[in-house]
Amino acid sequence: MVEFRRGFKTWSERAALGFRRDLQIEPSGALDPYGLAQHLNILVWTPHDVARLGDLAEVHLDQLLKHDPSSWSAVTLVLPLNKVIILNSTHAQVRQNSDLMHELAHLILEHKPARVDMTSKKLMILDTYDKLQEEEANWLGGALLVPRDALLYVLSRNRRNEHIASHFNVSTQMIKWRRQMTGVDKQLKRRRSG
Repeated sequence: MVEFRRGFKTWSERAALGFRRDLQIEPSGALDPYGLAQHLNILVWTPHDVARLGDLAEVHLDQLLKHDPSSWSAVTLVLPLNKVIILNSTHAQVRQNSDLMHELAHLILEHKPARVDMTSKKLMILDTYDKLQEEEANWLGGALLVPRDALLYVLSRNRRNEHIASHFNVSTQMIKWRRQMTGVDKQLKRRRSG
């Protein structure tokens, strides 16, 4: 596990609450990643949207969505006039929500790619972030989707992981990860035993 800079986790939780406040969502409410993208003026597309613009040949669309859809989740393009996140529309909606929030986290954190791969014609085909940036985007994305205090609130009402996941529009794996990483179960146990 990587070591985050001091205060990063607290900042992430505050950012999650701040965006909810900006979008007039209750602190324990679900933050729609598409609504956050719109609030941040970031476009969200699927490969079909790119194909409709005439910028993606049918053979490439088939490769991305039919022949090899498990090889990618989301791509962020920073263009001269706007930012675009392209999501893999073959994935379950909860996965798309997580992928979108992860990509938004990179943009919110103003991460710069550690490496950019180019074609022979100098077209960018892939950028990658270093391990710390990926972990920061994972953490912030998780906090935006399921803030610690909101998780503690719904858990205190004895809700099961499936109900909590449905409430936040995420996977049960996301709920399990946030429970483990935030220590809310230990805090609830101390409350109940004290």
